[in-house]
Amino acid sequence: MLLALKSRRTIRHFKDQPISEEQIHKIIEADRYSPTATNLQNVRYTVLIGNTMREFERVSMAAIRKVIGLAKPFSSAAKTTRIEDDFLFHHAPVAILISAKKSPMDRFGADVNGALAAAHMETQAESMGLGVLVSGFTIISMKISRKARKTIGLERGEKPVACLVIGYPSIKHRRIPPRKEAKIRIR
Repeated sequence: MLLALKSRRTIRHFKDQPISEEQIHKIIEADRYSPTATNLQNVRYTVLIGNTMREFERVSMAAIRKVIGLAKPFSSAAKTTRIEDDFLFHHAPVAILISAKKSPMDRFGADVNGALAAAHMETQAESMGLGVLVSGFTIISMKISRKARKTIGLERGEKPVACLVIGYPSIKHRRIPPRKEAKIRIR
């Protein structure tokens, strides 16, 4: 298991090959058994495919381009970020948005529960030979654009937490990426 986790790579190049509904359900099923804070089981999934995926990307990219344009005078990262039309989904066939309904009893549970869901789903997708990109810019777009949230039907109080962009990888990495040493404190 540790070798599989060490070998995990972000994929931004996908084959033009669909993913079946059965595969999507299997990826989501992997999360149903992940832990949730106070057993809330408040994680929700929005599967983006086809025209809905393209429309969401169009709306989201408009918001992201606006923010990056405003940030360029102040941020070197904004100046060097290349924003293309496929910036969020990289021509992948599926994106799964993970959201969690906020609970008044649990202040941070939505974030934790969504992150645990994403980790379980990512591991399951990779065990099926699929590649995954965790798209942080997708979450940013929903935080800055009501229209993006509306496009996919997020409800009031439903917090977008992670977006997994999934498809068959068109490239194969052959080495484990270098990592910094773990900083561990045992007391």
